[in-house]
Amino acid sequence: MTDSTAVGTRPTKIMYAAEATAHGERVGTCALIEVLLPARHMDHEQVVAGLAAAYRAGALTADAVALEARKLAESDGDPIPWHTVDL
Repeated sequence: MTDSTAVGTRPTKIMYAAEATAHGERVGTCALIEVLLPARHMDHEQVVAGLAAAYRAGALTADAVALEARKLAESDGDPIPWHTVDL
């Protein structure tokens, strides 16, 4: 694991757990991979904030996470630290 990935963060674990509980471990793993693949081209903080925002919205999909992360990347603001977000 490197600092440039979101693997092992609390939001990724929460997303995996939600998907695995709802659809099984295989689907949970695939969903997490779908989120992390595009994340290779984003800052870690943006991906984690995207995960947190998608979780709050109840949209645990790779598209929702990528959209939220991109919105953050295009804004002038700093990412909201995930630990300050009520997950």
